[in-house]
Amino acid sequence: MAEIRMFVYGTLMHKSHCRGWAEEAEVAPPQDAAAKGTLLDYGPFPYANFDGPGIIHGQILTMDADTVLFYHVCRVERGAGYVEREVVATTDDGTEVTCIGWQIGERMSRFCLPSIPSGDWNAHEAAKWGTEAAFT
Repeated sequence: MAEIRMFVYGTLMHKSHCRGWAEEAEVAPPQDAAAKGTLLDYGPFPYANFDGPGIIHGQILTMDADTVLFYHVCRVERGAGYVEREVVATTDDGTEVTCIGWQIGERMSRFCLPSIPSGDWNAHEAAKWGTEAAFT
């Protein structure tokens, strides 16, 4: 089976409100990582622009390409206006890993979404709601 590495930076990350998808699937433990780009706030979830300036903090999920999780993520992300692309993420130990990343698509890029200067969705959400309790 082919192994897939997916860079996630929002609601699929460990300690995020949709983390159950990844926790229930047969995936390796997530690796903290960062990728070049700008994180954008669309309200309940973020979009990434991997061509933008800055750093996006996230995690690498590793799974088999034929897992139900990968199929559902592809379906949901495409339906929400994301496009799949190759991204190089750097782990905390400096290893560069080529991953699949989901970026804002042309349809959604027409909106002027505010950037998240920290590039960290969980920290941004915790500051917005005044607590980290919802993300642990």
